[in-house]
Amino acid sequence: MCGGKLVGGAVPFSKLKNMGNWTSDHLCKGHGSTHVCSCCAEIRNCREQQNTAKNGYAVSLERGLELFMSPEDAYSFLQNLPEPPFAVVFIARYTNTPIAPLLAANYDKENITILMYFSKSREVKIGGRTHKSPAEEYYYLHVTPSELIKKVSLCRKKKEELCSAPLFVEACLSDPQWAAVAWLAGYKNSEIYNFKINVKEESLVYE
Repeated sequence: MCGGKLVGGAVPFSKLKNMGNWTSDHLCKGHGSTHVCSCCAEIRNCREQQNTAKNGYAVSLERGLELFMSPEDAYSFLQNLPEPPFAVVFIARYTNTPIAPLLAANYDKENITILMYFSKSREVKIGGRTHKSPAEEYYYLHVTPSELIKKVSLCRKKKEELCSAPLFVEACLSDPQWAAVAWLAGYKNSEIYNFKINVKEESLVYE
């Protein structure tokens, strides 16, 4: 499927469940191959499971596949990481885009990489009009879990204050990590990305 070497017990792809049309998948880089190895088969399995993972998932050797049905599930995962190796993605809005091949493997619990998939969820309201992202957004967040947890805890305690703070809103707009923190803390787009137009000064004012 990936075009790499066959490892971990290669088998004909036709013998695997739901793999009959895998050569038409745009993920496939080895279109001439008739076999698939256990690694790529597992990636395809993750892709199928993604359909039931509303807000992301993690996969590890220790705990297998864990689905996140809410930002709270994702936050709980941060508080109780599996033993490496593992990979994790947070999804702000459901997407049918295959994400599994984009995942980054983590071999350290102190400094991890999270794939933050916003899709086109970050809609910005300006003067009552909604502006959607022209393309799907996703970022690799290189974070220290303990620091990320502290930021989420702070955002939960100071929600009312932060939502009206220009610096915080600008941070969410410009820094994917702060946008992820706001999402993990349960903030809605309408609470952050909402502006009105100051006609006299020709500027944006935070709601």
